[in-house]
Amino acid sequence: MEVKKNNLGLIFAGLMLGLFIASVNNTWYMSAFLALTYNQTDG
Repeated sequence: MEVKKNNLGLIFAGLMLGLFIASVNNTWYMSAFLALTYNQTDG
């Protein structure tokens, strides 16, 4: 039981960390995508 609880805690922490990283990466990808499109339109 204790091992399962520990695993659930680790999985939950990993999911929260993954969501945080995903949100940060999404903003970075959006800015990079906009920069690329602007550069292509410019050139």
